[in-house]
Amino acid sequence: CNLILYYKNLILWSAKTSNRGTNCKLRLQEDGNLVLYEENEQPLWASNTNCKTKNCFVNSYLILQDDCRLVLYASYQK
Repeated sequence: CNLILYYKNLILWSAKTSNRGTNCKLRLQEDGNLVLYEENEQPLWASNTNCKTKNCFVNSYLILQDDCRLVLYASYQK
């Protein structure tokens, strides 16, 4: 599996995980860490982002903006 961000045919960013893992999934965890997991639930790559409170990224979304920035918008819950 390889996590790659493209714009048209241009690679903007890569997790550099090619030829590692199968049937991968990208998961935004409740702690705010974006993690690429392989089929057996072993992490291949992580953003190493987090928040200080539990479930702070519930109801959040990830958007690739027109300026090519990948941004996580969070709806913080108390």
